[in-house]
Parts: sequence; C-alpha cells; structure tokens
Amino acid sequence: MKLITDLNMRAFTSLTASGSAAGFPANNLQLFDPGLIWKADAFASDVTLVADLGASADIERIWLNNANFLSATLQANDSNSWGDPAVSISATLAEDDIGIVKGFFDLSAVDYRYVRVVIPVQTLTDSESVPSLGNLIVGTSEELKVASWESQTIRKFSKFEPDDGGYRKTYKGRARHVFAASVSGTKAQVDAVVLKGWDVAIIFTDLGVVSDSYLVYAPDSTRGSTRNSADAERSFALEELA
Repeated sequence: MKLITDLNMRAFTSLTASGSAAGFPANNLQLFDPGLIWKADAFASDVTLVADLGASADIERIWLNNANFLSATLQANDSNSWGDPAVSISATLAEDDIGIVKGFFDLSAVDYRYVRVVIPVQTLTDSESVPSLGNLIVGTSEELKVASWESQTIRKFSKFEPDDGGYRKTYKGRARHVFAASVSGTKAQVDAVVLKGWDVAIIFTDLGVVSDSYLVYAPDSTRGSTRNSADAERSFALEELA
C-alpha cells in the first residue's frame, strides 16, 4: 500500500481556477474536509485548476477526491505556462463502493512548482451542470506493507420514517469507511511502520483501482504483540475522513 501523510503533502501558496461558483472557491480545496468543495461557474469549455507550490518540490503522486467528473488531464511544469508542459497525463477517475468519485495517480518523479488539472467538457456523474471537487492533494508516498486489511462501511441513521405503507431509514451524516489492518514481521520492521507523527493521510491499496484510495485519520491506538526479535505484529484501525 502507498501512504501520503500530511508530513509529505505539498502546501500550495495559491490555488486558482478558471472560474468558481459563488460560495465554492478554489481555496476550499486546501482544506481536508471533502465536503467543502470547489465548484466551477460554467462548463462551456475546459475548466482548469492551477496549484502553485511557491517553489519546485517533489510531486510524485496526486489525489483527487469527491469529484463529479471522470476524465481529467493532470499536468506539471516549472512555470505557469501550459503550451507545452513538462508533464501531461490523462487520468480516469472512478467511483468507490459508496459512490464517491476519486483517483490516485502517479504524477512525476521530478520536482516542479506548478500543478494543473484540466477538466474537459463531459457528462458529469451527478445532476450538476458544472464540475466540482472536494480534495486536490499532491505529495510523496511511503510504503505501508500490511499483513491484513479489512474494510467496513458505516452509515449512521437517526430514525425510521413511514414510506408508502412501509418504513425507511433516515441516514444522518455521510457514509464512511473504517479499516482494520495489521502488520507483521521482525520487531524492527513492525516498529518502523509509519503510524505515528501524522494526523491525516491518504492511503492507496495499490491494487490497480484508482478509487481504492481514502483520506484517513491517524489510528487512535495500536495493539501489538512481540514473541521475539524475528516475530512481531501490530494491529490498528483507520477511520475515513468523509
């Protein structure tokens, strides 16, 4: 698995869009809350987002979350000039198992200052007429080798309501995932697992599906067992920030 912690996420000095709807500025994308979205003001032609890192930095990976579009072009360059960018890749986002459109992509192993997302005109995944996005995060990743990985979807509901002679659940809050995981190996390997020092991270299962990627809180606690220096394990839970 790949892990981009908040220690390895790149901060933007500015984030500008070709247009933004009132109340949905591009600056919303600098916040972790996926529900605080940027929304374009029109969609007659390509819509763009440009992130300025202030100086060249490693932008190995890029993650887009809570989108309503499936197709985008992801670019990187030394200058805010896009006639012939140094990096330009086509990206196809996908829905996860609860319907959130997202994608985790390799961007560049070379340092660049500017990152651009180009959203071409397309049929959107919801009833909106303009594209929107909840997270735009770039950074470098670390490997997280897990021995087990279990996903649970949680939907909170407050009450049952009458519905044409029957009843239906009224949900409260957003659906989210909670992951139970464990690592095993030598004591030194287990102690080196990246589970401390960060508050929020993106975790990507690296199983070939770009939507198998989630914004998670650091584990509240971990539980370990050490039998000897060559045989140890540690289990933990990661809750999705939704």
